[in-house]
Amino acid sequence: MADHLRATVLYGSGVVSIRDVRCRPCGADRHEEEVSLTDDIVFPRAGAFVRHDAAGEVFADPSRVLFFNGGQGYRVTHPVDGGDDCTVFTFAQGVLHDALGETDPAAVDRVGALFPRQDAANDFRGFAAMLKLRAILRDGEPFGVRIEEAALRVLAGAVDSLSRHCDRPLRRVRPATARVHRRTVFGARAFLIHSFHEPRTLSEIARAVYSSPFHLARMFARETGSPIHKYLMNLRLRAALERLADGVEDLTRLALDLGFSSHSHFTDSFQKALGMPPSDFRRGLSVARLRKMSKNLKV
Repeated sequence: MADHLRATVLYGSGVVSIRDVRCRPCGADRHEEEVSLTDDIVFPRAGAFVRHDAAGEVFADPSRVLFFNGGQGYRVTHPVDGGDDCTVFTFAQGVLHDALGETDPAAVDRVGALFPRQDAANDFRGFAAMLKLRAILRDGEPFGVRIEEAALRVLAGAVDSLSRHCDRPLRRVRPATARVHRRTVFGARAFLIHSFHEPRTLSEIARAVYSSPFHLARMFARETGSPIHKYLMNLRLRAALERLADGVEDLTRLALDLGFSSHSHFTDSFQKALGMPPSDFRRGLSVARLRKMSKNLKV
């Protein structure tokens, strides 16, 4: 593995292997070509990167789930400082075929590329499910069936997102125009990834990528399937999930650090996105920790 990458295996069985990958590049230059040896599903948790391959370019951030076909070469660049953190799921081929076959029967017979797309939107619930599974694994949960069932729920959500994205009709534009639009939106996303915790106006974001508010808003929604304000809110909420999973307790400080106007604004937004307040999400993460502590006390 390259020097700038560090992988930590969280779980492995005949159904799925799960690992965290931390990337801290020395610069913004494009890295040497890598090859994905297996069919991987990658969930960015923090930071961002751009993946370049024969099919084009994909901007990877915590709002997306990426699909890497085994044997496919690619290169990576980082549009913002700090690198990225991801969690990678590698499922057994039979498991992937079963999951993809529910929405794409041709997947089993597809030659050379099991996944039909490079990425798809990863909804808030899917991101939360992945983080809950990581918390269970970090706490040493020994019950493999529980872990594998949770991993299969993550897989089902990713496949559902992939299916919805493939069904979305594409607006036809000239290739050169499409490239300009894509690069402009990449720039806007990089700007927001770097400063999502700060108050931003549409005019500020547009100026940062040399566009107008009107044109940027239209390009952004067309390229990402999401308006800019929703994308910004999702970045803040996903950062909140990550920090709650890491044990942060002061919800008011967390809310202000992430750019929410108040504790209530944070709680209302979280409740609307996940169907529960942040305190309940944190309490759910604590169950495995309490079980482990109880077991240690008995010993």
